[in-house]
Amino acid sequence: MNRNLPLLFRSSCLGVILLACVRLCAAQASANLLPNPEFRAEAGEPRGWKLVGGQGEWRSSAWGGLPALLARGTGKDSSHWRTEKIALQPGGLYQMLFHGRRDAGASGGTAMSGPERVNRDFPLDTEWRQNKFVFQAPSDSGADCVRLGQWEVDGSLTFAAPILRPVMASHIEVGPGLELGEGESIEENRYRFWADFGWAGANFHRPLATNRAGFNSNRWVFWPGAEVVYRHRVVDFTQRSGNLRVAINHHVGGTLRVEASRDGKTWLSVAEFDGQRRGGEVALPAGLFPSAEVMVRLSCVGGEGGFQVNAYGYDSELEGEAPEAQGETVFVATTEIRDGLRLELSPRRVETPFALELALSNLSNEPITINEMFWEQEGQQAVVAMHKMRLNPGARQLAKSDIRLSGAGERRVRLGLRDRTGGVVWAGETSVRLGILQDATYGQWLAEKHGVTVWWCESGWKVGRSRPAPDRPALGKARPVEVSAARGEFEAAQVVLKPE
Repeated sequence: MNRNLPLLFRSSCLGVILLACVRLCAAQASANLLPNPEFRAEAGEPRGWKLVGGQGEWRSSAWGGLPALLARGTGKDSSHWRTEKIALQPGGLYQMLFHGRRDAGASGGTAMSGPERVNRDFPLDTEWRQNKFVFQAPSDSGADCVRLGQWEVDGSLTFAAPILRPVMASHIEVGPGLELGEGESIEENRYRFWADFGWAGANFHRPLATNRAGFNSNRWVFWPGAEVVYRHRVVDFTQRSGNLRVAINHHVGGTLRVEASRDGKTWLSVAEFDGQRRGGEVALPAGLFPSAEVMVRLSCVGGEGGFQVNAYGYDSELEGEAPEAQGETVFVATTEIRDGLRLELSPRRVETPFALELALSNLSNEPITINEMFWEQEGQQAVVAMHKMRLNPGARQLAKSDIRLSGAGERRVRLGLRDRTGGVVWAGETSVRLGILQDATYGQWLAEKHGVTVWWCESGWKVGRSRPAPDRPALGKARPVEVSAARGEFEAAQVVLKPE
């Protein structure tokens, strides 16, 4: 959605949202923060939603028999359904989901979705599909409106079943205390970060420290006074030098000022970009180094209007011998949570596909008990018995479990915690992408002794070093290694040793 207007970012309800944090609000009992997500109507009007601009209507039955909202355009206008301001935690992390479709005959334009300060566009097609993205709310406000609508569509778009819910982020721990998230890597003793603004997390990346700007689909939106700060730190490694890459993709007015700091207090001017010079690569001043941490601030100064930044990258030479690693971020969305419970998601170990560790805090006045963890992956269900956990008021404990996922590719996982009565204490869902080296759907258990499991598989498999061994047969009888071939053929088998 291109907002090429003098103010560059149009809003009739400028509230702000929040900075990256993985904590949930203390008493967030209802996971969906949107009012009337079923679009129930009173006198033909969906309660809690208001049509703004252009044309639209409420439909009593559209998606699976459920009500839906329609936004209609002429190809040169925009219209949307909007909530009132919704209270959001400044600096919090959220996920927006909705089902949508483009009506037959509609052409051009896009669907707009999400808060007014953090919008994402989707093209939509004629089939109903779920669309979703995660975002970090700006840190300079605690409320914003949420919109579903069309921008320059010639025809109609229809929306159903929207959800806005809290999310936790977990990054990979590649060394003691050393985390790397999406877009981060270490290669040949050089740390690199490239912000992919089009990814599932939109404006959020692990290095993001301050967010006082807008965001539209795949670019930051700046106006006078807006700023974004990235903090680059590689635990236990000193940075010897640093380079930046920044680009402005649309400019109306003002100057992009780029500054760097070692402590967030004293800032050095690095570069300025505007409508004539829209970006480039910049070497940071030598006086900043060596340093354990480098902060980079992007801000808009002077002029009217503003501009959009669609590219940001940073790389630095490290002292010592840093591990070669590729960062990754997984989001876990909360679908249900008991009043008074707060969760934090710990970093994931790099050697397992999804090792879950939750820090649980009881902020209520009553004890909370937890007896088991459950998870489900595409119909496959499992219950992990836990040592009974009793969270007294004010207590904080860890709950750990290795969730064994199978098959390569994208895997949707539902998981949660139950008390002794089977009541859900917390439930959530996530999507995990597994590579072929993490596929654990094949193989035959052979034996287990002295902390070593022996198993085997056919020759065609590429066995990943970190994948778990196959489950032990229910009756304890191992299927022996088997090789069969016809005359003139060659065949092999692989025997794998998996130490604890």
